[in-house]
Amino acid sequence: MNRSKLDDALQRAEDLGLRVELDSWLLVAKLPANNEENASLHGALEDLASLIGPLRHRFEARTIAARAKELVGSRILFVESGVGNPILRGTLQDPNGLIVSVNNPEFRRPISVQAGADALVFPSHHEAGSAPGPDRAIERMRLNKNENEIGDLLSRGEELGLRVSLDSGLLAVKLPAGGEEKAHVQEVIEKLASRVREVRRFLKECVILPRAEQFIGWKVMFVEKLQDDELYMLEGTLLSLNFNCVASIEVGGDARSVSVENLLIPMIELQDPAAEKPTAPAAESARSGRSRGWFSWANRWKIR
Repeated sequence: MNRSKLDDALQRAEDLGLRVELDSWLLVAKLPANNEENASLHGALEDLASLIGPLRHRFEARTIAARAKELVGSRILFVESGVGNPILRGTLQDPNGLIVSVNNPEFRRPISVQAGADALVFPSHHEAGSAPGPDRAIERMRLNKNENEIGDLLSRGEELGLRVSLDSGLLAVKLPAGGEEKAHVQEVIEKLASRVREVRRFLKECVILPRAEQFIGWKVMFVEKLQDDELYMLEGTLLSLNFNCVASIEVGGDARSVSVENLLIPMIELQDPAAEKPTAPAAESARSGRSRGWFSWANRWKIR
């Protein structure tokens, strides 16, 4: 099997003791303690950050595939790409490639089709006595987003006893006992299925935002195409985030706006911002050059 550039970059990182993880859908690179000034580690980080797109795709796909293996045989709702396509019902057959068996009214028998994780809904029932309370992350996002139709739909579902969540990248809908037979519950489920991609995105942001806020004041890495049309690696300090998960990053005195999904966050092994108390506000830290989390290098350099 041919090795890709990403395979080589991950192997190099692993050999140096550097581990990449999806942490609440953020890409985090964990460096071995007491070795963070190693120049070889810096090169390995540069290689990984320059491949941020395929790196994220690899780790997200791996997370989804692992969960899908546990859900083989589960009921699904499936909506094919395109406007106005019907909602099909079926079961998950094969987690490799997400092969589903669906009942299509145009055919007498169920047919097997390949589906993307962003087109599937997994409905199931609450266990006895486990009906959920309101999801504060969803409510916070709903109240602060400019476009909140999805948040309103999720809140409506909660009022009916539904709990919608992102389960390792797959959209899971928990129903109260007997709820599926109620017309208004069924209506909400079908609306969720018809807008499954938007719902997944909204829920993903609900997970990302509170975790990303814990990294405010930390060093982050990202790639940007500058005026000379060359790709550059940039290192800066995370200053703030908005409710669309766009980060404001200070780089050499200038501010950049970058999606948090395009960031690589280096952190020393066993270090976690959730357990730390910053000694200064993020903006003050950035101005004074005191950034938390990682060591400091030049602000910008061309990708090799």
